[in-house]
Amino acid sequence: MNVLSVFLCIGGCEPSSGKTIVALAIALKLRELGYKVSYLKPIGQNITTTEDGSLVDEDAKLAVSVLELPLKPQELTPILYHEDLTLKFMFKGLSEEAKAKIQAAAKAASKDADVTIVEGMSRIFDGMSTGASILDICKELGGKLLQISFYEPQYVGDKLLLAKSLADKYGVKMIGAVVTGVDEALIPRFEWEVLPLIEQGGIKVVGIVPLLRELTPLTAGEIASILNAEVIAARDHLDNVVKELLVGAWTVEKAMRYLRRAMDYALVTGGDRTDLLLAALETPVSCLILTGGFYPDQHVLTRAEEKGVPVVLSRFDTLTTTRRIDELAFRLDPSNIGRIKRIASSVSRRIDINAILESLSLQG
Repeated sequence: MNVLSVFLCIGGCEPSSGKTIVALAIALKLRELGYKVSYLKPIGQNITTTEDGSLVDEDAKLAVSVLELPLKPQELTPILYHEDLTLKFMFKGLSEEAKAKIQAAAKAASKDADVTIVEGMSRIFDGMSTGASILDICKELGGKLLQISFYEPQYVGDKLLLAKSLADKYGVKMIGAVVTGVDEALIPRFEWEVLPLIEQGGIKVVGIVPLLRELTPLTAGEIASILNAEVIAARDHLDNVVKELLVGAWTVEKAMRYLRRAMDYALVTGGDRTDLLLAALETPVSCLILTGGFYPDQHVLTRAEEKGVPVVLSRFDTLTTTRRIDELAFRLDPSNIGRIKRIASSVSRRIDINAILESLSLQG
């Protein structure tokens, strides 16, 4: 093992917490500061394939591309955590062979690196029953934990306090937390009302990251992909930029007060709101997101085609649709490395890198 490399382990509180983009943001920022940085995801959970047909973890595959690492994704993720393997491990725990593979991967990844970022599975407790959680890995490598949580006002403190309690139980040092998905307008309230409660629990919040669409606007096409939704009009305009989501629960008269002032927005409302949809199409709307699986009136589709406004049909209700966009927007398109780097740069500006370096006993 390369004792000169520091292992910074990244844990998540839930799926789509923004763990991977935070890991990449920290890695790229540390490189900018002159540190040699590598990456490791010992146990893969989100399985995809490479061009030669090899099974790999999609986060490791992305990290290899973004960080231009010399190792292959399968070398950074020696174990893929699928159902058959989980059942096998549940009775015996990680085998000595599996542990040896993780140690070998860690040695290879950390060679010549000042910092090796170790990304865990979706949740801090994933793999705990089999000895394969990020806490197990972090303890084995002698690393320190940075915990990532998506912002839910009533639960974010609970999630982070649970993470710290588990880390303490394992004897792993939790150096802090990054809270993601905080509406930009609500950050002052978060800092005033929620942050003190988290810090009272002995947790240092080293980053508050806004909703991804506020950092780097999404396109209509990306929203359709996030929702796995059908595009039923203006498919040639899926590159329309969406800077704001507006939920159309008003009367048309009241809605127009907001819609006339908004720019490059997506309207989220039921497909049966013909009056509201037609009114929105007379404003600078970028996309119509119709919820509940209701097809709109043909007049809406015709006018949307004329105006070049994509109409996206979501099978979810309005609340679920907006939440999925905010949560799943942290999933990154591996085909657009340039955009990922821009997002990572924006995210890194919201993280106290010096506080992380100090916790790792490295000079800022």
